[in-house]
Amino acid sequence: MRYRRVTYWIVSAILFLLNCQAQTGDRQAVQDIPPGSLISVKTQFGSKRCAFQIAGDTELYCDVVTFHRQSIRRVRLEHPNASAVLGAVVGTGIGIGVGVAVTNNSRDAETRVYDPAAYGILGGIVLGVIMHRIMQERP
Repeated sequence: MRYRRVTYWIVSAILFLLNCQAQTGDRQAVQDIPPGSLISVKTQFGSKRCAFQIAGDTELYCDVVTFHRQSIRRVRLEHPNASAVLGAVVGTGIGIGVGVAVTNNSRDAETRVYDPAAYGILGGIVLGVIMHRIMQERP
């Protein structure tokens, strides 16, 4: 029962983080984004990540593409390091859960404490590095 509750907390946290919405704002907030910042632009035709150049009255200019204002649905400032931190947190939670499950039948008290901690640290490092690399490779 106790492990089921931990699983519910982890799944709930993941679902909450996946459903977080970007802050809505006006055109001035987009124009205030520093040039060269990594952004994600969602249009009626799809989504594109690019380096922000400048936002005019009718168009938004990126390093690879120009977006017309009428087709833009959302502009989001990307934070690649935040994704690595989120990956580390989720990886730590998964690692601790795996460590608890693996050492469930152990009679050694130290094993039941240190193994989940070690799995948590390892899971956090691995998933943090994976998320950081994924965010760095995306254009």
